Amino acid sequence: MSRSTVLLLVDALPEPEPEPEPPAPRVVGVDEYATRKGRHYGTVLVDVENRRPVDLLPDREAAGLAAWPVKQPGIEVVCRDRAPFCAEGATAGAPQAVQVADRWHLWHNLREAAERSVSQHRRCLRVPAFSSAVSPGTGRAAATTSLETTSMTTCRPRSALGSVSLDSVGSR
Repeated sequence: MSRSTVLLLVDALPEPEPEPEPPAPRVVGVDEYATRKGRHYGTVLVDVENRRPVDLLPDREAAGLAAWPVKQPGIEVVCRDRAPFCAEGATAGAPQAVQVADRWHLWHNLREAAERSVSQHRRCLRVPAFSSAVSPGTGRAAATTSLETTSMTTCRPRSALGSVSLDSVGSR
């Protein structure tokens, strides 16, 4: 089949019926995307319930984001990251909406907090002592772990924010 025949067949196809306008989203996800990393960014708006993109904004400015919800009444929840323009734009454009952090940023924040806590209390952590023992049933060496029996000294956080202490955790 030649190119001309294919084009004639495609041209003969009936026009598709226009899709009905989807209802305004209730839960909107807001994130930025890069068209050129480090140079040009935009904002993507997603209907979180239907998992479909709703709109692309040409920049990541609070004013542009604030103008969008005005045209879309009924937004109840804005799921966003920690970018300041997202907070300002969502507050100005949909003041009635509850703002929540997206799942990725929640896990990211939890990981960062855990890393900070572990690094602050590194001197308090104990390494289990490994020993080799001969298993009576098989006669083979079996690696076992046993915790040190000495009690841990008081370990206080470096920041003045918390008053948590780990007194004698190992003696329980």
